[in-house]
Amino acid sequence: MNTTLLEKLIHAHATPGDESTVAEILSASWQGAGLATTRLGSRAVFADTAPGSRKPVLLITAHMDSCGFAIDRFLDKNFGLTSLGHPNVAKASTPAVLKTRAGLFPGTLRRKPRKNNEPDFLFQPKPGVCPDAQHGDRVAFAPMFSRDGKKISAPFPDRIYKADMPEPQHPSST
Repeated sequence: MNTTLLEKLIHAHATPGDESTVAEILSASWQGAGLATTRLGSRAVFADTAPGSRKPVLLITAHMDSCGFAIDRFLDKNFGLTSLGHPNVAKASTPAVLKTRAGLFPGTLRRKPRKNNEPDFLFQPKPGVCPDAQHGDRVAFAPMFSRDGKKISAPFPDRIYKADMPEPQHPSST
């Protein structure tokens, strides 16, 4: 199992409409494996064997994005957010990352109930970090990737549900 590739994909900031980082990682990996890649717009990448190849073909379709948020209003020390997709935010706060033209900025995603019981999401940048944010800039759940012996843990598939995956056992050669 290529755990380095898995970790890169988990750390990629990819909210709906902003999947280019994941596409770049997949393209580089597939090209490194000898496949020809083609970008299909900004939200898809296609890999193929060389023309005339007799190798078997495998079609994989999957989302390259994960649930996230977009800035919709500016508050005193926070940014108000609109959810993209259907994020399941059970905790009142969780680590998050804001992506602007200037880069990635760590902070905290906060969920506060509104009067009509619909959650109101806010992004609070880390103290001392003042990103030059604009309407529509994206906030994603902070990437987490950990290993405990042969067990790999990471939020999956939307960086909010946890998946544990043991590393495969390789038979020893005799």
